[in-house]
Amino acid sequence: DEKRFLIKLAPQSLYVASEQTVSVTLTVSAPIKTEVGTTDHITFSAYSANSSTSLSLLLRVISHSEVQDTQSPTISWTIGSRCDFTLVDHLHSCSEYLWSLDITAQDKHTGILRLVSIPSDNLFYTNSYTVGSRDPIRATYISTCCNPTVQLIAYDVVGNQQRYHVSVEQSVLNEPVIAAITMGIILAILLFLLLIAGVIWCCRRQKGTMDLPSYRSH
Repeated sequence: DEKRFLIKLAPQSLYVASEQTVSVTLTVSAPIKTEVGTTDHITFSAYSANSSTSLSLLLRVISHSEVQDTQSPTISWTIGSRCDFTLVDHLHSCSEYLWSLDITAQDKHTGILRLVSIPSDNLFYTNSYTVGSRDPIRATYISTCCNPTVQLIAYDVVGNQQRYHVSVEQSVLNEPVIAAITMGIILAILLFLLLIAGVIWCCRRQKGTMDLPSYRSH
């Protein structure tokens, strides 16, 4: 606890059995004259007989306007590998084939709380994860072709959420890619119209400046 904002942790330590989930309550308080934007970095650690793991929490003093944040986090993804269902037949089991997503979630306002998936067992974070950070969270989702769909959900620290349903049975294009393609098509149409307008203008200009033949009377 870098700034000593943490005033109570209950319980302070406990034993967690294998596959058991427990809840820990913490109480934090910033001094009255603490400036908006001040951050406190708190790290929680868990230890087993052979390893340890940590979770970092970033507390930020925010203004009243930031508390009113209603904007959802953003989620984007690319398909790393895709199921070829023409190969999944009576000779090949769907469990023999894998597909994957490379996922990025971010909240630039009050900070990201967590990124989850349904089903939840196949989501793996690929960068360090700090609760409340405004930096992107990156993760990979991997599953067999027996389960070609997943729901992605991102939460920010004030409770806003964003969710998407992704299916590798459908188009490989996600919303950002579709938007980029649509913009490219619109620009191509505009360039085509400008080209036509330029040709028409050139033709009219040449017609207006054409020299007519002159005839002399004898």
